[in-house]
Amino acid sequence: MYSFDMPVHGKSRPLPGNKVLNTYRDYGDFVWAVVEALGVQKPMVIGCSMGDNIVYYIAQNYPVGAILSMQGADYTPTISASILELLNHPYVNAQHSHVEFSECLIGRACPQEARDFIMWGVAQEISVTKQGDLTQYNGFDVRDQMGKITCPVLIVHGVDDPIVTEKMVEDTMSRLTNTEKLVYRPVADYGHFLAVENPEVVAKHLNEFLSSL
Repeated sequence: MYSFDMPVHGKSRPLPGNKVLNTYRDYGDFVWAVVEALGVQKPMVIGCSMGDNIVYYIAQNYPVGAILSMQGADYTPTISASILELLNHPYVNAQHSHVEFSECLIGRACPQEARDFIMWGVAQEISVTKQGDLTQYNGFDVRDQMGKITCPVLIVHGVDDPIVTEKMVEDTMSRLTNTEKLVYRPVADYGHFLAVENPEVVAKHLNEFLSSL
């Protein structure tokens, strides 16, 4: 398994001129450039939240073996323009101003240790990076391209997520008309940060899915 930072995330440097990525096409193309650099053939690409959205774009445009998507959809116009503007504003501290928003996305069954870890991550977010991430997330719309996805697809969804509803996921699945295999696994009482809230259930569903291919 390969896991890597995107530009301006974690310890990675920004793009030249201290630029960030803010379109899903640039994100998806960057991920695939890493795949090609590693020489990996037909990988299974896994994403959560904005990463979940981007795996759909990647599967539409590149030869993946399969995808696992968590807490995303093929259309997510869920962030207002005013919020996006204030994410990188000299009078606003993004970490403090968005604490409650981030916390409301966590499922009711999330253990306290995982909740603390999620909120620690929120406290370390860089405002310009967050703005870029949510700009591409808010502009994500690949509904008219979903029929191009033919690889196996696993969708694991924490249903407590208020920003990616079950209806959004169901609508997304309805447009996956040409997949070789489509498996949907809803997880009750967990939310938007499912991979951190309950990694065991994600691993269980992933192992079952891979074993069935």
